Amino acid sequence: MNRWRLTILLLWGLVPTLLGAPLRPFRITVEGQVWSVPMEMALPLLAQLRDPEASEGAVQALWQRQHEGVAQLLGQPRVLLSDSKVGASESITELRYPTDWDPFTIPGMIPQRIVGVRNPYHYGSTVLAPSSMASRNLGVALEASARLSADARTIEVEAALKQTILDGSDQFPAGHTLGGVIASRAAPRFRRLLSSPFARVPNGQWTLVGSFFPTQPGQPAIFHLLRATGHFLTDQNAKP
Repeated sequence: MNRWRLTILLLWGLVPTLLGAPLRPFRITVEGQVWSVPMEMALPLLAQLRDPEASEGAVQALWQRQHEGVAQLLGQPRVLLSDSKVGASESITELRYPTDWDPFTIPGMIPQRIVGVRNPYHYGSTVLAPSSMASRNLGVALEASARLSADARTIEVEAALKQTILDGSDQFPAGHTLGGVIASRAAPRFRRLLSSPFARVPNGQWTLVGSFFPTQPGQPAIFHLLRATGHFLTDQNAKP
C-alpha cells in the first residue's frame, strides 16, 4: 500500500480518539416531549426548566399538572440510536383541505335567473365547490443523531424536534349573487414550531431546547424538551 495512503488511514482512525469520541460500540436513546402549558404557569416553569439543577423537578411538575388536567403532553417521540447513526420518529395526522374552488354545477343543468324580483340579492346565486385538495401533516416528529463521550457522562446530540399544529382559520369570500357577496369559505392556518439543538447534554437529564409563546390571546405556551440516555455495550451485548 502507498505510504501516504497508509498514513492518511492511520490518522483518520485516530480522529475520533483525538476528539474524545469512544471507539467502543454504544447505544443511545433520544426522547422528546412537547408540552402545552397555560400562560399563568408557563413563566415560573420556564425558569426551572432552564436551570440544570431544577429541570428534573420541573418535568415532574408537568406530569402532575397533566394528571390534574392543566398541562397537556402533545407528543413524546423516541428513537434508539447506535454508533452515530440517524434515527427518526413521528406521530402525525393528515389533514386534507380544499385549495381551489369552482362553481358547483349539475350535469345537464341550465343556469337560470329569477326575474321580476326587486331585491337584487334574490337573483341567481353561485355556489362554489372544492376542485382541488391539499394535505398537511399535523403532529410531532423527531430526527436525531448522537455520540457518547469517552467518560459516558455527556452526549453530543444533533436533533430536530418538529411540531405542526392547526392554528385556526381565515375566512375568504366564496359564494356570491348579482347583488354582492353572501357567503365565505374557511382556509386553515398552520403554525410550525422547530427546535434544532446541536449541543452536549448531560447523560439522562431532560433539557429545554425550545419555548414558544402564544401568537393570539388565550393560547397556551409550548415547551420542547429533549433527553439523551446512553451506555457502552459489553462484548456480549455488542454481538448481533
